[in-house]
Amino acid sequence: MIASSTAPSVRDLPEVLRLVQRNPSDRCLSVFLDTSSERAIGQGYAIAFREHGKTMRQQLEPEDRDDRRRFEAAIAQVETYLAGLATPGAPGLAIFATGDDKGIIATPLPIRPLDRVVWANRPAVEPLASALDECERIAVLLFDKERSRLFTIFLGEIEERHLLVDEVPGKQETGDWFALSQKRYERHHEDHVLRHAKRTIHALREELQSRPFDRLLIGGTEEAVSLLLHRLPPPLRGRFVGTLTLPLYAREDEVLAAARKAAEAVERREEVEAVQALLDAETTPPPVLGLEGTLGALAAGKVHRLFVAAELNRDGRVCETCGRVTAALDRCPSCTGATRPVADLKEQAVEAALAQDARVEIVSGLASTLLMRHGGLGALTRY
Repeated sequence: MIASSTAPSVRDLPEVLRLVQRNPSDRCLSVFLDTSSERAIGQGYAIAFREHGKTMRQQLEPEDRDDRRRFEAAIAQVETYLAGLATPGAPGLAIFATGDDKGIIATPLPIRPLDRVVWANRPAVEPLASALDECERIAVLLFDKERSRLFTIFLGEIEERHLLVDEVPGKQETGDWFALSQKRYERHHEDHVLRHAKRTIHALREELQSRPFDRLLIGGTEEAVSLLLHRLPPPLRGRFVGTLTLPLYAREDEVLAAARKAAEAVERREEVEAVQALLDAETTPPPVLGLEGTLGALAAGKVHRLFVAAELNRDGRVCETCGRVTAALDRCPSCTGATRPVADLKEQAVEAALAQDARVEIVSGLASTLLMRHGGLGALTRY
């Protein structure tokens, strides 16, 4: 583990996930805390951490003194970090500590996690994967015929902003404008508007190349948005997911709030569509559904896209010989070796998927309900 030398940012989350995966430890304390504004009063999140620590102490093997020593050292590292923490400023916080001199890793989270403290052989990564899945990068464009404001939002924060301004001559009912006839003037006006639209689209394409976004939201008058949409090239049109009712000069906090709400609604809708497609799929290779089938595909390294119900909350078992995870079998389906209990089946599945570079979709709402009818796990396979 490596301690952060500067104040962490929520945008460090992808790197933190890669880092904890690349730096396995024989023991690691993984801490996830709700640090929303109401929990900041009196450091309520720190109080919650101490309560979880007390519970964890009762679960440790009393005869394993070295493990208890490492645990207490890791607890102390987190306590020290929390004591020196100013107002967190983010809905959640993740901390990884190993109790040795390599320090800790800490990162804000863009969504509120359930308070959770895990002392295990590997860092817990499912809450990090869930946050990344929930808060993908989106682009927001506020557009009129003269001005454009372009934002990219990643992990719940505005990460980039641009303002484009093009002078467009106003329309007039009668008379000439600099000796142009009315008809020629109208064409002149339309040319300026189209030039501005093309410049805006060019800026969007450049942003897509430099900061690839998954969704595009556009705000503006119906006429202006329609003009722009008809000219969007396929890479941008394919990412367009809806409009926002925001004025051009809306405050940034208003832009962020509206974008979050719209993106969440789109996310829930797309999750339902994806899970329904998984249930109805007649593809080659066929998808897998259910706990044992999906865990088997993960063990074989075949998973391309893993679907996990947010409601899934159960323990499992792991083979003592080959390490395969199973839902409840006493004997490993792969090598017939004996299995032992392991906590948090969802964490085990997500870990295995990330290890084989599979895409992880942790679905909520109706999509989670649909998937829970099939055990809470499903996957599209590579071959």
